[in-house]
Amino acid sequence: MHIEEERVSNSIIKIRHQSKLLKATGQDLFEEKTMTRMCAFNLLRTMPPSLAFVKNNLYQELKLSKKVPTIKSALSEVELYLARDQEVPVPDALALHIGKHVRCKNGKHSPNASHSANKCFQLHPHLLKEFQEHKNCGKIKKENKEEENDIDNTCHHPRVYCIQDSYGKVNIIRKDHAILNSGASHSLFKDSERFVSFTKTCAALQQADGTMIYAKGFGTAAITASDGSIVHLKNSLIAPSITTPLISLSPFLRKGCSLSGKGSKIQLCDENGLTILEGSILNNFIAIPLVPLVFNFSKKDINALTIHQSLGHPSNKYTLHLFPEVDFSKIRCESCIVAKSHRLPFNGSFPDVLHPLEVLHMDICGPITPPSKGGNRYILQILDGYSRYCYTVSISHKSKTLE
Repeated sequence: MHIEEERVSNSIIKIRHQSKLLKATGQDLFEEKTMTRMCAFNLLRTMPPSLAFVKNNLYQELKLSKKVPTIKSALSEVELYLARDQEVPVPDALALHIGKHVRCKNGKHSPNASHSANKCFQLHPHLLKEFQEHKNCGKIKKENKEEENDIDNTCHHPRVYCIQDSYGKVNIIRKDHAILNSGASHSLFKDSERFVSFTKTCAALQQADGTMIYAKGFGTAAITASDGSIVHLKNSLIAPSITTPLISLSPFLRKGCSLSGKGSKIQLCDENGLTILEGSILNNFIAIPLVPLVFNFSKKDINALTIHQSLGHPSNKYTLHLFPEVDFSKIRCESCIVAKSHRLPFNGSFPDVLHPLEVLHMDICGPITPPSKGGNRYILQILDGYSRYCYTVSISHKSKTLE
């Protein structure tokens, strides 16, 4: 599947026919997306030198947009290039107003082209890159606008703010708590204090009584889990007029989490049974405490042994440079004591040896990885106590030592 140098138009028709046949016969061997990418890359690789401009243009678009061109788009670019490269006859009445479709090529600017030399991609390749970046920026802005529209449309759902009217006018929940709500499709917070990233927008939220409030932005919020780790809540909304934050339960349930309770205590656990959030039932609502993301510790909260272990067991002299107000002289780290201990010396002596082979010293080492070509993984060392002659034997298993 390639384009012939002298028969470009016929090659395009032939490739389209082959593509249809390949799609019909190859769907059992490859996925349609994989097969399309393979054919498109092969088509780009085998393009003749006369279509170098089209080839470079498609490669630039691939680098900027990260999207693999399809066979259809590649052939359309070739046809567009051929149409602009040919001189199309026009009526005499329009000849003064319509120029010929001439395209610059081979790194040269054509004087008959509709653009000037200052804007020629062949003479100024960086202009082509800027044009592609501008084109992709337009696509990204369009996608962001569609994402905002999706959030706006979702936020009009009555379930987003279904319990505000139930408790919003009565101060029954502490300010440092949030409501874990199974009916809210998005998590809601009063300000951007807990957001690691957000985008300003205006989304309408409908309350249970039919009145509307508005969100000022959306993004990813962060809360502290029970084990001290950070949990990120995507697509959260900033609604300044709410009195108590809402945490949507639906995203956790979709990931396999489960909600369990005993008495007034509630636990939200992941699929492995580890606790993510802990709360309690207050006035028929599940209240989750919101621990501040930034903590202030006093000197009494600092444990010298914990600091020593968390820093990788450094010396006290080094640790004092980081924590001069902490006393490390009285700590007793068992790991450091064991690591710095030495094996007791062997103070005994062997008896005097008067004849060869009277005393043999033997030792075995292994297993050795990788094994030798013969499959041996152990080495038996035999030392004569009289002559000090050393002999080694390779064995495959330790059980064969006495054989």
